[in-house]
Amino acid sequence: QKFIRYDLPVNSNLGIVTFSNSSKVEHSMVQVHSDQVRARLADTIPDKYHLSRSEKRCVLCSLQKVLHEVVRDHHAGTHIILITQGSSDTLSLTDEEVIRGYVLDYNIKLSSILLPETGTSYLPFYDSVGTLMNGKTYIVKNNNHIIDFYVRLNEAFADILRSDARYPTEIPELVYKQEFVGGDLQAASTAGNFLIDSTLGRDTQFGIYVEDEEEHLIKSITFKDSKGKM
Repeated sequence: QKFIRYDLPVNSNLGIVTFSNSSKVEHSMVQVHSDQVRARLADTIPDKYHLSRSEKRCVLCSLQKVLHEVVRDHHAGTHIILITQGSSDTLSLTDEEVIRGYVLDYNIKLSSILLPETGTSYLPFYDSVGTLMNGKTYIVKNNNHIIDFYVRLNEAFADILRSDARYPTEIPELVYKQEFVGGDLQAASTAGNFLIDSTLGRDTQFGIYVEDEEEHLIKSITFKDSKGKM
């Protein structure tokens, strides 16, 4: 949701399909030309209370749903970003051949963000099928630090879509990032300095990631410019 709401390049065309043992179009293809469209798309992402509890994952079903119901007759140039655990039980050899055929026949770029469970490996097929049309593959492992996982997931999204931006000005640039961990946070005060280059324009956004939206222990945040003005 965060990436769609704030970081997705302007004028992107985006559709959303979710899947487990079956697939569902959460939102049809639409051009992202306003904050209202961003918000509507972000809100279609199911929260944890609405996810399927099925252990089965039909990756091929999701791609067929995208091709037949989302992009339909406009296959060429489509960029599919697949988010899956990527385990060996998600695709059969026949599934792999079908997907490879879709990529080559329809000129589709397929990128994958793989979220393997601890102690499990992922199928090398995701790497090989991505290279056919210059797609990318990212491995984001859960090291039991939810914020690290969340940040790396968003970084994977951003890097995958960086090549799709029509103009450099549509690409979000990270200016400064700092992590604060542990200690007696109730008594702690932290500070940092960063410079925003004038060529980046005025569309600057500040974000703070916390594990708990209510019990985050942050009392206040202030910004001062180089002259000390708040």
